[in-house]
Amino acid sequence: MINREKIQFVIQRYKDDSASVYNTWFKPASGARQKAFSTIRIGVKEVVKDIKDGVFPNDFKESSLERVLTVITE
Repeated sequence: MINREKIQFVIQRYKDDSASVYNTWFKPASGARQKAFSTIRIGVKEVVKDIKDGVFPNDFKESSLERVLTVITE
């Protein structure tokens, strides 16, 4: 069985770590970062639609997936 107190301790320790992803990426999220999350969400939906519609290309270049990964890596 999972110890709830232990999990809460680990989460708090993670949040208190100034070098954690939580503190360096999510917490101080700027407007540009928030816009990037929205763009990624929309892009992933486009990738899924392309796959479902059978139009996802064999080449990564200029695909909907390339656009999503470009936003993530920027």
